[in-house]
Amino acid sequence: MTDTITIDHQGHVAIIEIHRPPANYFDVDVLTTLADLGTELAADSRTRAIVLCSEGKHFCAGANFASGGLGEERVDEHRRLRRAGA
Repeated sequence: MTDTITIDHQGHVAIIEIHRPPANYFDVDVLTTLADLGTELAADSRTRAIVLCSEGKHFCAGANFASGGLGEERVDEHRRLRRAGA
């Protein structure tokens, strides 16, 4: 796993934790990793449930558009985030 997202199994429960405190913003990389983990865990017969949690004060304050710049770059980043979350 990465420093940003960890996974731990407790019995048949997979606990996925996001480590981006205090606000735990999502970006394309986080959404892609979460989607990939969901796919992997769905195929894993030992996993019956997934708990998604996060470190820090907030579960998730939303998407991080700061890296997307201004104008058209921000719109492009938004589109990539929507595709990753679909």
